Amino acid sequence: MHTKPDALSVALDIGESLLRSGADVHRVEDTITRILHAYGHETVEVFSILFLILVTVGHGEGSRTESRRVTSYSTNLGRVEALNDLSRRICRQTPPPEAVEQEIAAINSPPEKRARRISSFAYLLAAGAFCIFFGGSFPDALVAAAIALLLCAADRFLLPHFPNRFVYTLLTAALMGLAASGLGRLIPALHPDQVMIGDIMLQIPGLLLINGLRDMLLGDTITGLLRIADALLTALAIAAGFACALLLIPAPVTVRAASDAVRILSAAAGTLGFSLIFGVQRRRLIPAVIAGTLTISVYLLCTHFWASALACYTVASVAGGAYSELSARVLRAPVTVFLIPSL
Repeated sequence: MHTKPDALSVALDIGESLLRSGADVHRVEDTITRILHAYGHETVEVFSILFLILVTVGHGEGSRTESRRVTSYSTNLGRVEALNDLSRRICRQTPPPEAVEQEIAAINSPPEKRARRISSFAYLLAAGAFCIFFGGSFPDALVAAAIALLLCAADRFLLPHFPNRFVYTLLTAALMGLAASGLGRLIPALHPDQVMIGDIMLQIPGLLLINGLRDMLLGDTITGLLRIADALLTALAIAAGFACALLLIPAPVTVRAASDAVRILSAAAGTLGFSLIFGVQRRRLIPAVIAGTLTISVYLLCTHFWASALACYTVASVAGGAYSELSARVLRAPVTVFLIPSL
C-alpha cells in the first residue's frame, strides 16, 4: 500500500540519497535537521553513520522515530549538489512533500545515454592522463585508456550485480594487470608498469581515505573508521590483483619521470577525467580542474625548495583545501565538489 509522503520521509529520502552519493555524515545530519525544522518540527535528533540514518522528531508532547538502512554508496558530486540545492529551496519555500518526492526521484533517475558516453570518455581520459603523469609514453597512455574502457564497462554492467565488492576489485585489478603485462609481451615498446599505474588510479581508494579522515576531523569517528577500513580493504584487493597478474606474466619495471610542465598538464586532464567520473556539474568543471592544477603546481614548486615529501604534500593540500573552501563559498556549492578533484 502506497502511503502519502510526509516531511520526515522526504527528509530521510534526501539524507539517504546524499549518503549514497558520497556526502559526509555531517552534511547528511545537518540537511535533515534543517529540512525538518523548516516543516515545523520543534525537536529533531539525527544520528547517521555510513550505513544507517536514525531520526527522531517531536512536536508538542508526541515523538516519532524512523530509521533508514543504506546498503550501497558511490560518489556522485553532481547529485550531492543537486540535493543540496533542493534542500536549500525546501528551507526557503517549504513545498508540499509530494512535489519534493518527485524532484528527488528525478535527481536519482538513471543517467541518460549521453551521460554514459561522457563517463566512458572520463575513464579513458583519467587513465591516459595519469599514465603520462607518472612517466608513461603516448602509446602507453593509449593502451591504459583502452583497458580503462573495459573497466568502465565492468563498473556499469557487472558491479551493480556483483555480490562482493572486495572480490570484484581483486578480479578487475588482476584482469587489468594481465592485459597490461600481456600487451607488454606482444609490443616491446610498451611499458606495462606505466600502463598499470594509469589504470590503478581508477581504482585507488584515495577518496575513501580522504573522506574517512575528514569525517574523523569533523568528529564522526565511527564513520571515519568505517571508510578507512573500506579503503584499506580496497587497497589490499588492488595490490593482490595486480600481484597475481605479475606472478603469471612478469613485467619489467622502468624508472621514467615526466617534466613538471607535462605533469601539470596531465594532472589537469586527469582532474577533468575524475571530475566527470564523480559527476561534477558542467558549470563546476573549470573551478574543479583549477583546484587540481593548483594543488599539483604548489606541490611541484615545493619540491624545488624542500626535500621532505611530507612537507610538500602538506602545503599543496592546504592550498587545494583553501581554494576549495573559497570556491564553495563564492559559488554556493558543497566544498567536496572542489576538494575531492583537487586531492
